[in-house]
Amino acid sequence: FASSFITAPFFPKVSSEEAKKKETTTLLTSALLYTSMITLAGTLTYYLFPELITQTLYGKSFSLNNLILPFGIAMGLYSLNTLFVNYNLALNKKGFLTFLIGILLLEIGLLLLYHTNLETIIKILIGSNALLLAAFFYYNRKELGLENKRKQYGNTL
Repeated sequence: FASSFITAPFFPKVSSEEAKKKETTTLLTSALLYTSMITLAGTLTYYLFPELITQTLYGKSFSLNNLILPFGIAMGLYSLNTLFVNYNLALNKKGFLTFLIGILLLEIGLLLLYHTNLETIIKILIGSNALLLAAFFYYNRKELGLENKRKQYGNTL
């Protein structure tokens, strides 16, 4: 959630630049970089101080030390996906909704079937968010400069 100060103004900024017919890929790559750095710092903090974070958020009687790091990873992936959703909506691109809905339905199905404990739920969140992030990278490969690399190096990328 620490990266929300990037994701909140991202949509209006991209929309504004698009309305002026200006290039928006730098905004996307910068936002992804900064959000990645923030979520990496947060996840590293979760890794280094799980007990402190658990006790601060939930009290001494609640032990989630082994789940704090995976939860941080899930939230980091979620933050990156939020940027892609905002970016594509700001550009009025809606083709991503197909795979977004498909992955969300998969996630819901897995959660309905395998909700036995919090660890399993977090693993499902990590898996579905990682899959969604990969789909967004593919969908926005042109904006990220990945399409040019494939042409440059052939089909090995």
